Amino acid sequence: MFGNTNKKLEEAFNEKQTVSNPVKAVIMWPHFDAMMSIFEDLYEEWMNEEDKLEFVSELIKESGLSFSKLHSDIEIGLNNGYTIEQQVKIAKMILAS
Repeated sequence: MFGNTNKKLEEAFNEKQTVSNPVKAVIMWPHFDAMMSIFEDLYEEWMNEEDKLEFVSELIKESGLSFSKLHSDIEIGLNNGYTIEQQVKIAKMILAS
């Protein structure tokens, strides 16, 4: 789904982590595709994978969240018996409201 984004993340992971490269650790998270899919209904047609990643990063940052918090919340949901698919569906419903 996010093949090019994963490649970008791999490249970012191999670079030195800086303020302009905050996604270095995200590549390690098993739920990255699920996190990105939460926002797929908000993407514009012209956006490529890099634009989508930047969009989601800024959206998360502006909302006061972080990839780390989002990942942690997914893990909590899994531990409470909710599948990733169920959590993505709920998150999309919240974003749409």
